[in-house]
Amino acid sequence: MRRGALSVQDLMRYCDEEQSQLGREPMRFQHIRNALLTLVQHCLVTVKPHPMTSQNEALRGLVYLYAIRVDDVLTRLRYPQFLEHCYWYYGDISAEVLSSVLKFGRATKAHIFAEVRRRFVDVQEQEIDEEFSRLLREQLLRPAEPFSTGPSSSAASGSASSTAPPLQDASSTAPP
Repeated sequence: MRRGALSVQDLMRYCDEEQSQLGREPMRFQHIRNALLTLVQHCLVTVKPHPMTSQNEALRGLVYLYAIRVDDVLTRLRYPQFLEHCYWYYGDISAEVLSSVLKFGRATKAHIFAEVRRRFVDVQEQEIDEEFSRLLREQLLRPAEPFSTGPSSSAASGSASSTAPPLQDASSTAPP
């Protein structure tokens, strides 16, 4: 956060420095990779190609810069209030839809519907779809931009509200 966008190698180096100052074992690549994957899945980190990849064709697709989205991290602190508001104003089904999105980060519509049906066995898909659409309309949910590894892509969210948790719609063209 203090150093701006960093590559995985830079993250490992800075984590190792801090771990050694605390007298702890250095963090392994697997831990950093898994943490980054989780943060990207929940739209808390943006991913951009490293500027040197445009000069070196062999590095294209291998080196990325990762930057934390501080506003979205701080918004996470309000997620319990989002859930409570959703439960009291929209009902159980809407609260479960929102809870599933908060739990999984980016998720397809089908995955969210399956999670809600797992909790509420008697609910029809049409009812879930109505609640899902209402949460999108009320901007408690927002579609997530597809994540693409192309040179001009970014995982950052553009015009969508930063207070609503991201959701990958089933109509998206690329996986998160």
